[in-house]
Amino acid sequence: MNVCARKWGMITSVGRYVYFGKLPDRLRAAVNASALICANMIHNTKPGVKASDMFEMTKKWYAQAGYPDEWKNIHTGGAIGYQNREWVATATNNETVNTPQPFAWNPFVSASLSFHTIMSTAAGTEILTEIDNWPTIDIKIDGTTYKMPAILERQ
Repeated sequence: MNVCARKWGMITSVGRYVYFGKLPDRLRAAVNASALICANMIHNTKPGVKASDMFEMTKKWYAQAGYPDEWKNIHTGGAIGYQNREWVATATNNETVNTPQPFAWNPFVSASLSFHTIMSTAAGTEILTEIDNWPTIDIKIDGTTYKMPAILERQ
């Protein structure tokens, strides 16, 4: 599921998966890779970072996760708010991260997503779309742990 919802005029977006049956290893690996890439994107969403720089870093994170060409299959996401995406990160986009400003980065790996809507603030990045009791993939970057959405498995 990739859901975009509006409340009080503002849009949030999330990517969540539910799987019925035995989860294939390739799907688990793809969601884990998406979560890793997204955690890196969240970690690097800092005031003044240019969209074009985020785009180039994201390509590098796809390659490090073992999926060097998957970034070509969907836009990487970007600023969100009153529109589904107010701008997306591209090689030529000179928009910058501001505060306060919401973002939804959505790295897509082999038809799978794991992402949150976040808010860039003066105090750091806040995840807005965590769901209690949803399984997570804990990813630690520079001492910070990001609880990224895992696949909810049902038999």
